[in-house]
Amino acid sequence: MTDSEKHISIALRVFAFSLMLNGVMVFISTCVQIAGNLPILGAVVFFSISLLAIISGAFALKNSMRALIVGLLFYATQVVRFKSESFSFALRASFRADITFPSQDYVLVINLLALGLLALGIFVLHKRLTHPSTRTPR
Repeated sequence: MTDSEKHISIALRVFAFSLMLNGVMVFISTCVQIAGNLPILGAVVFFSISLLAIISGAFALKNSMRALIVGLLFYATQVVRFKSESFSFALRASFRADITFPSQDYVLVINLLALGLLALGIFVLHKRLTHPSTRTPR
């Protein structure tokens, strides 16, 4: 195994384990929010998202390309949080490092940790597509 392959393997493991850990934390926070008055539809959505993250993290460890793409989508939804008078979008991770851009009419929040993990996932996906030695035979 070359140094490049080792780096890709380590990056893949970091991405997959952080994906599983974030999935577990979303699951736990959903359980806590159910006790605090979370609607049933919200609970179903967040449980589904958390299980999808956990499962895709586990399959990403087995070099599944689909699981890697699902993980990228999981982190892409967490990068931006937006809130205004008429609209709100947020899927917050338990582990985050936020930069907030407030305004009179809205608040925009960028999650740097999710952005970094998204970049790491894109790096791994790019390397898997461009280096034939890191692909698994189908």
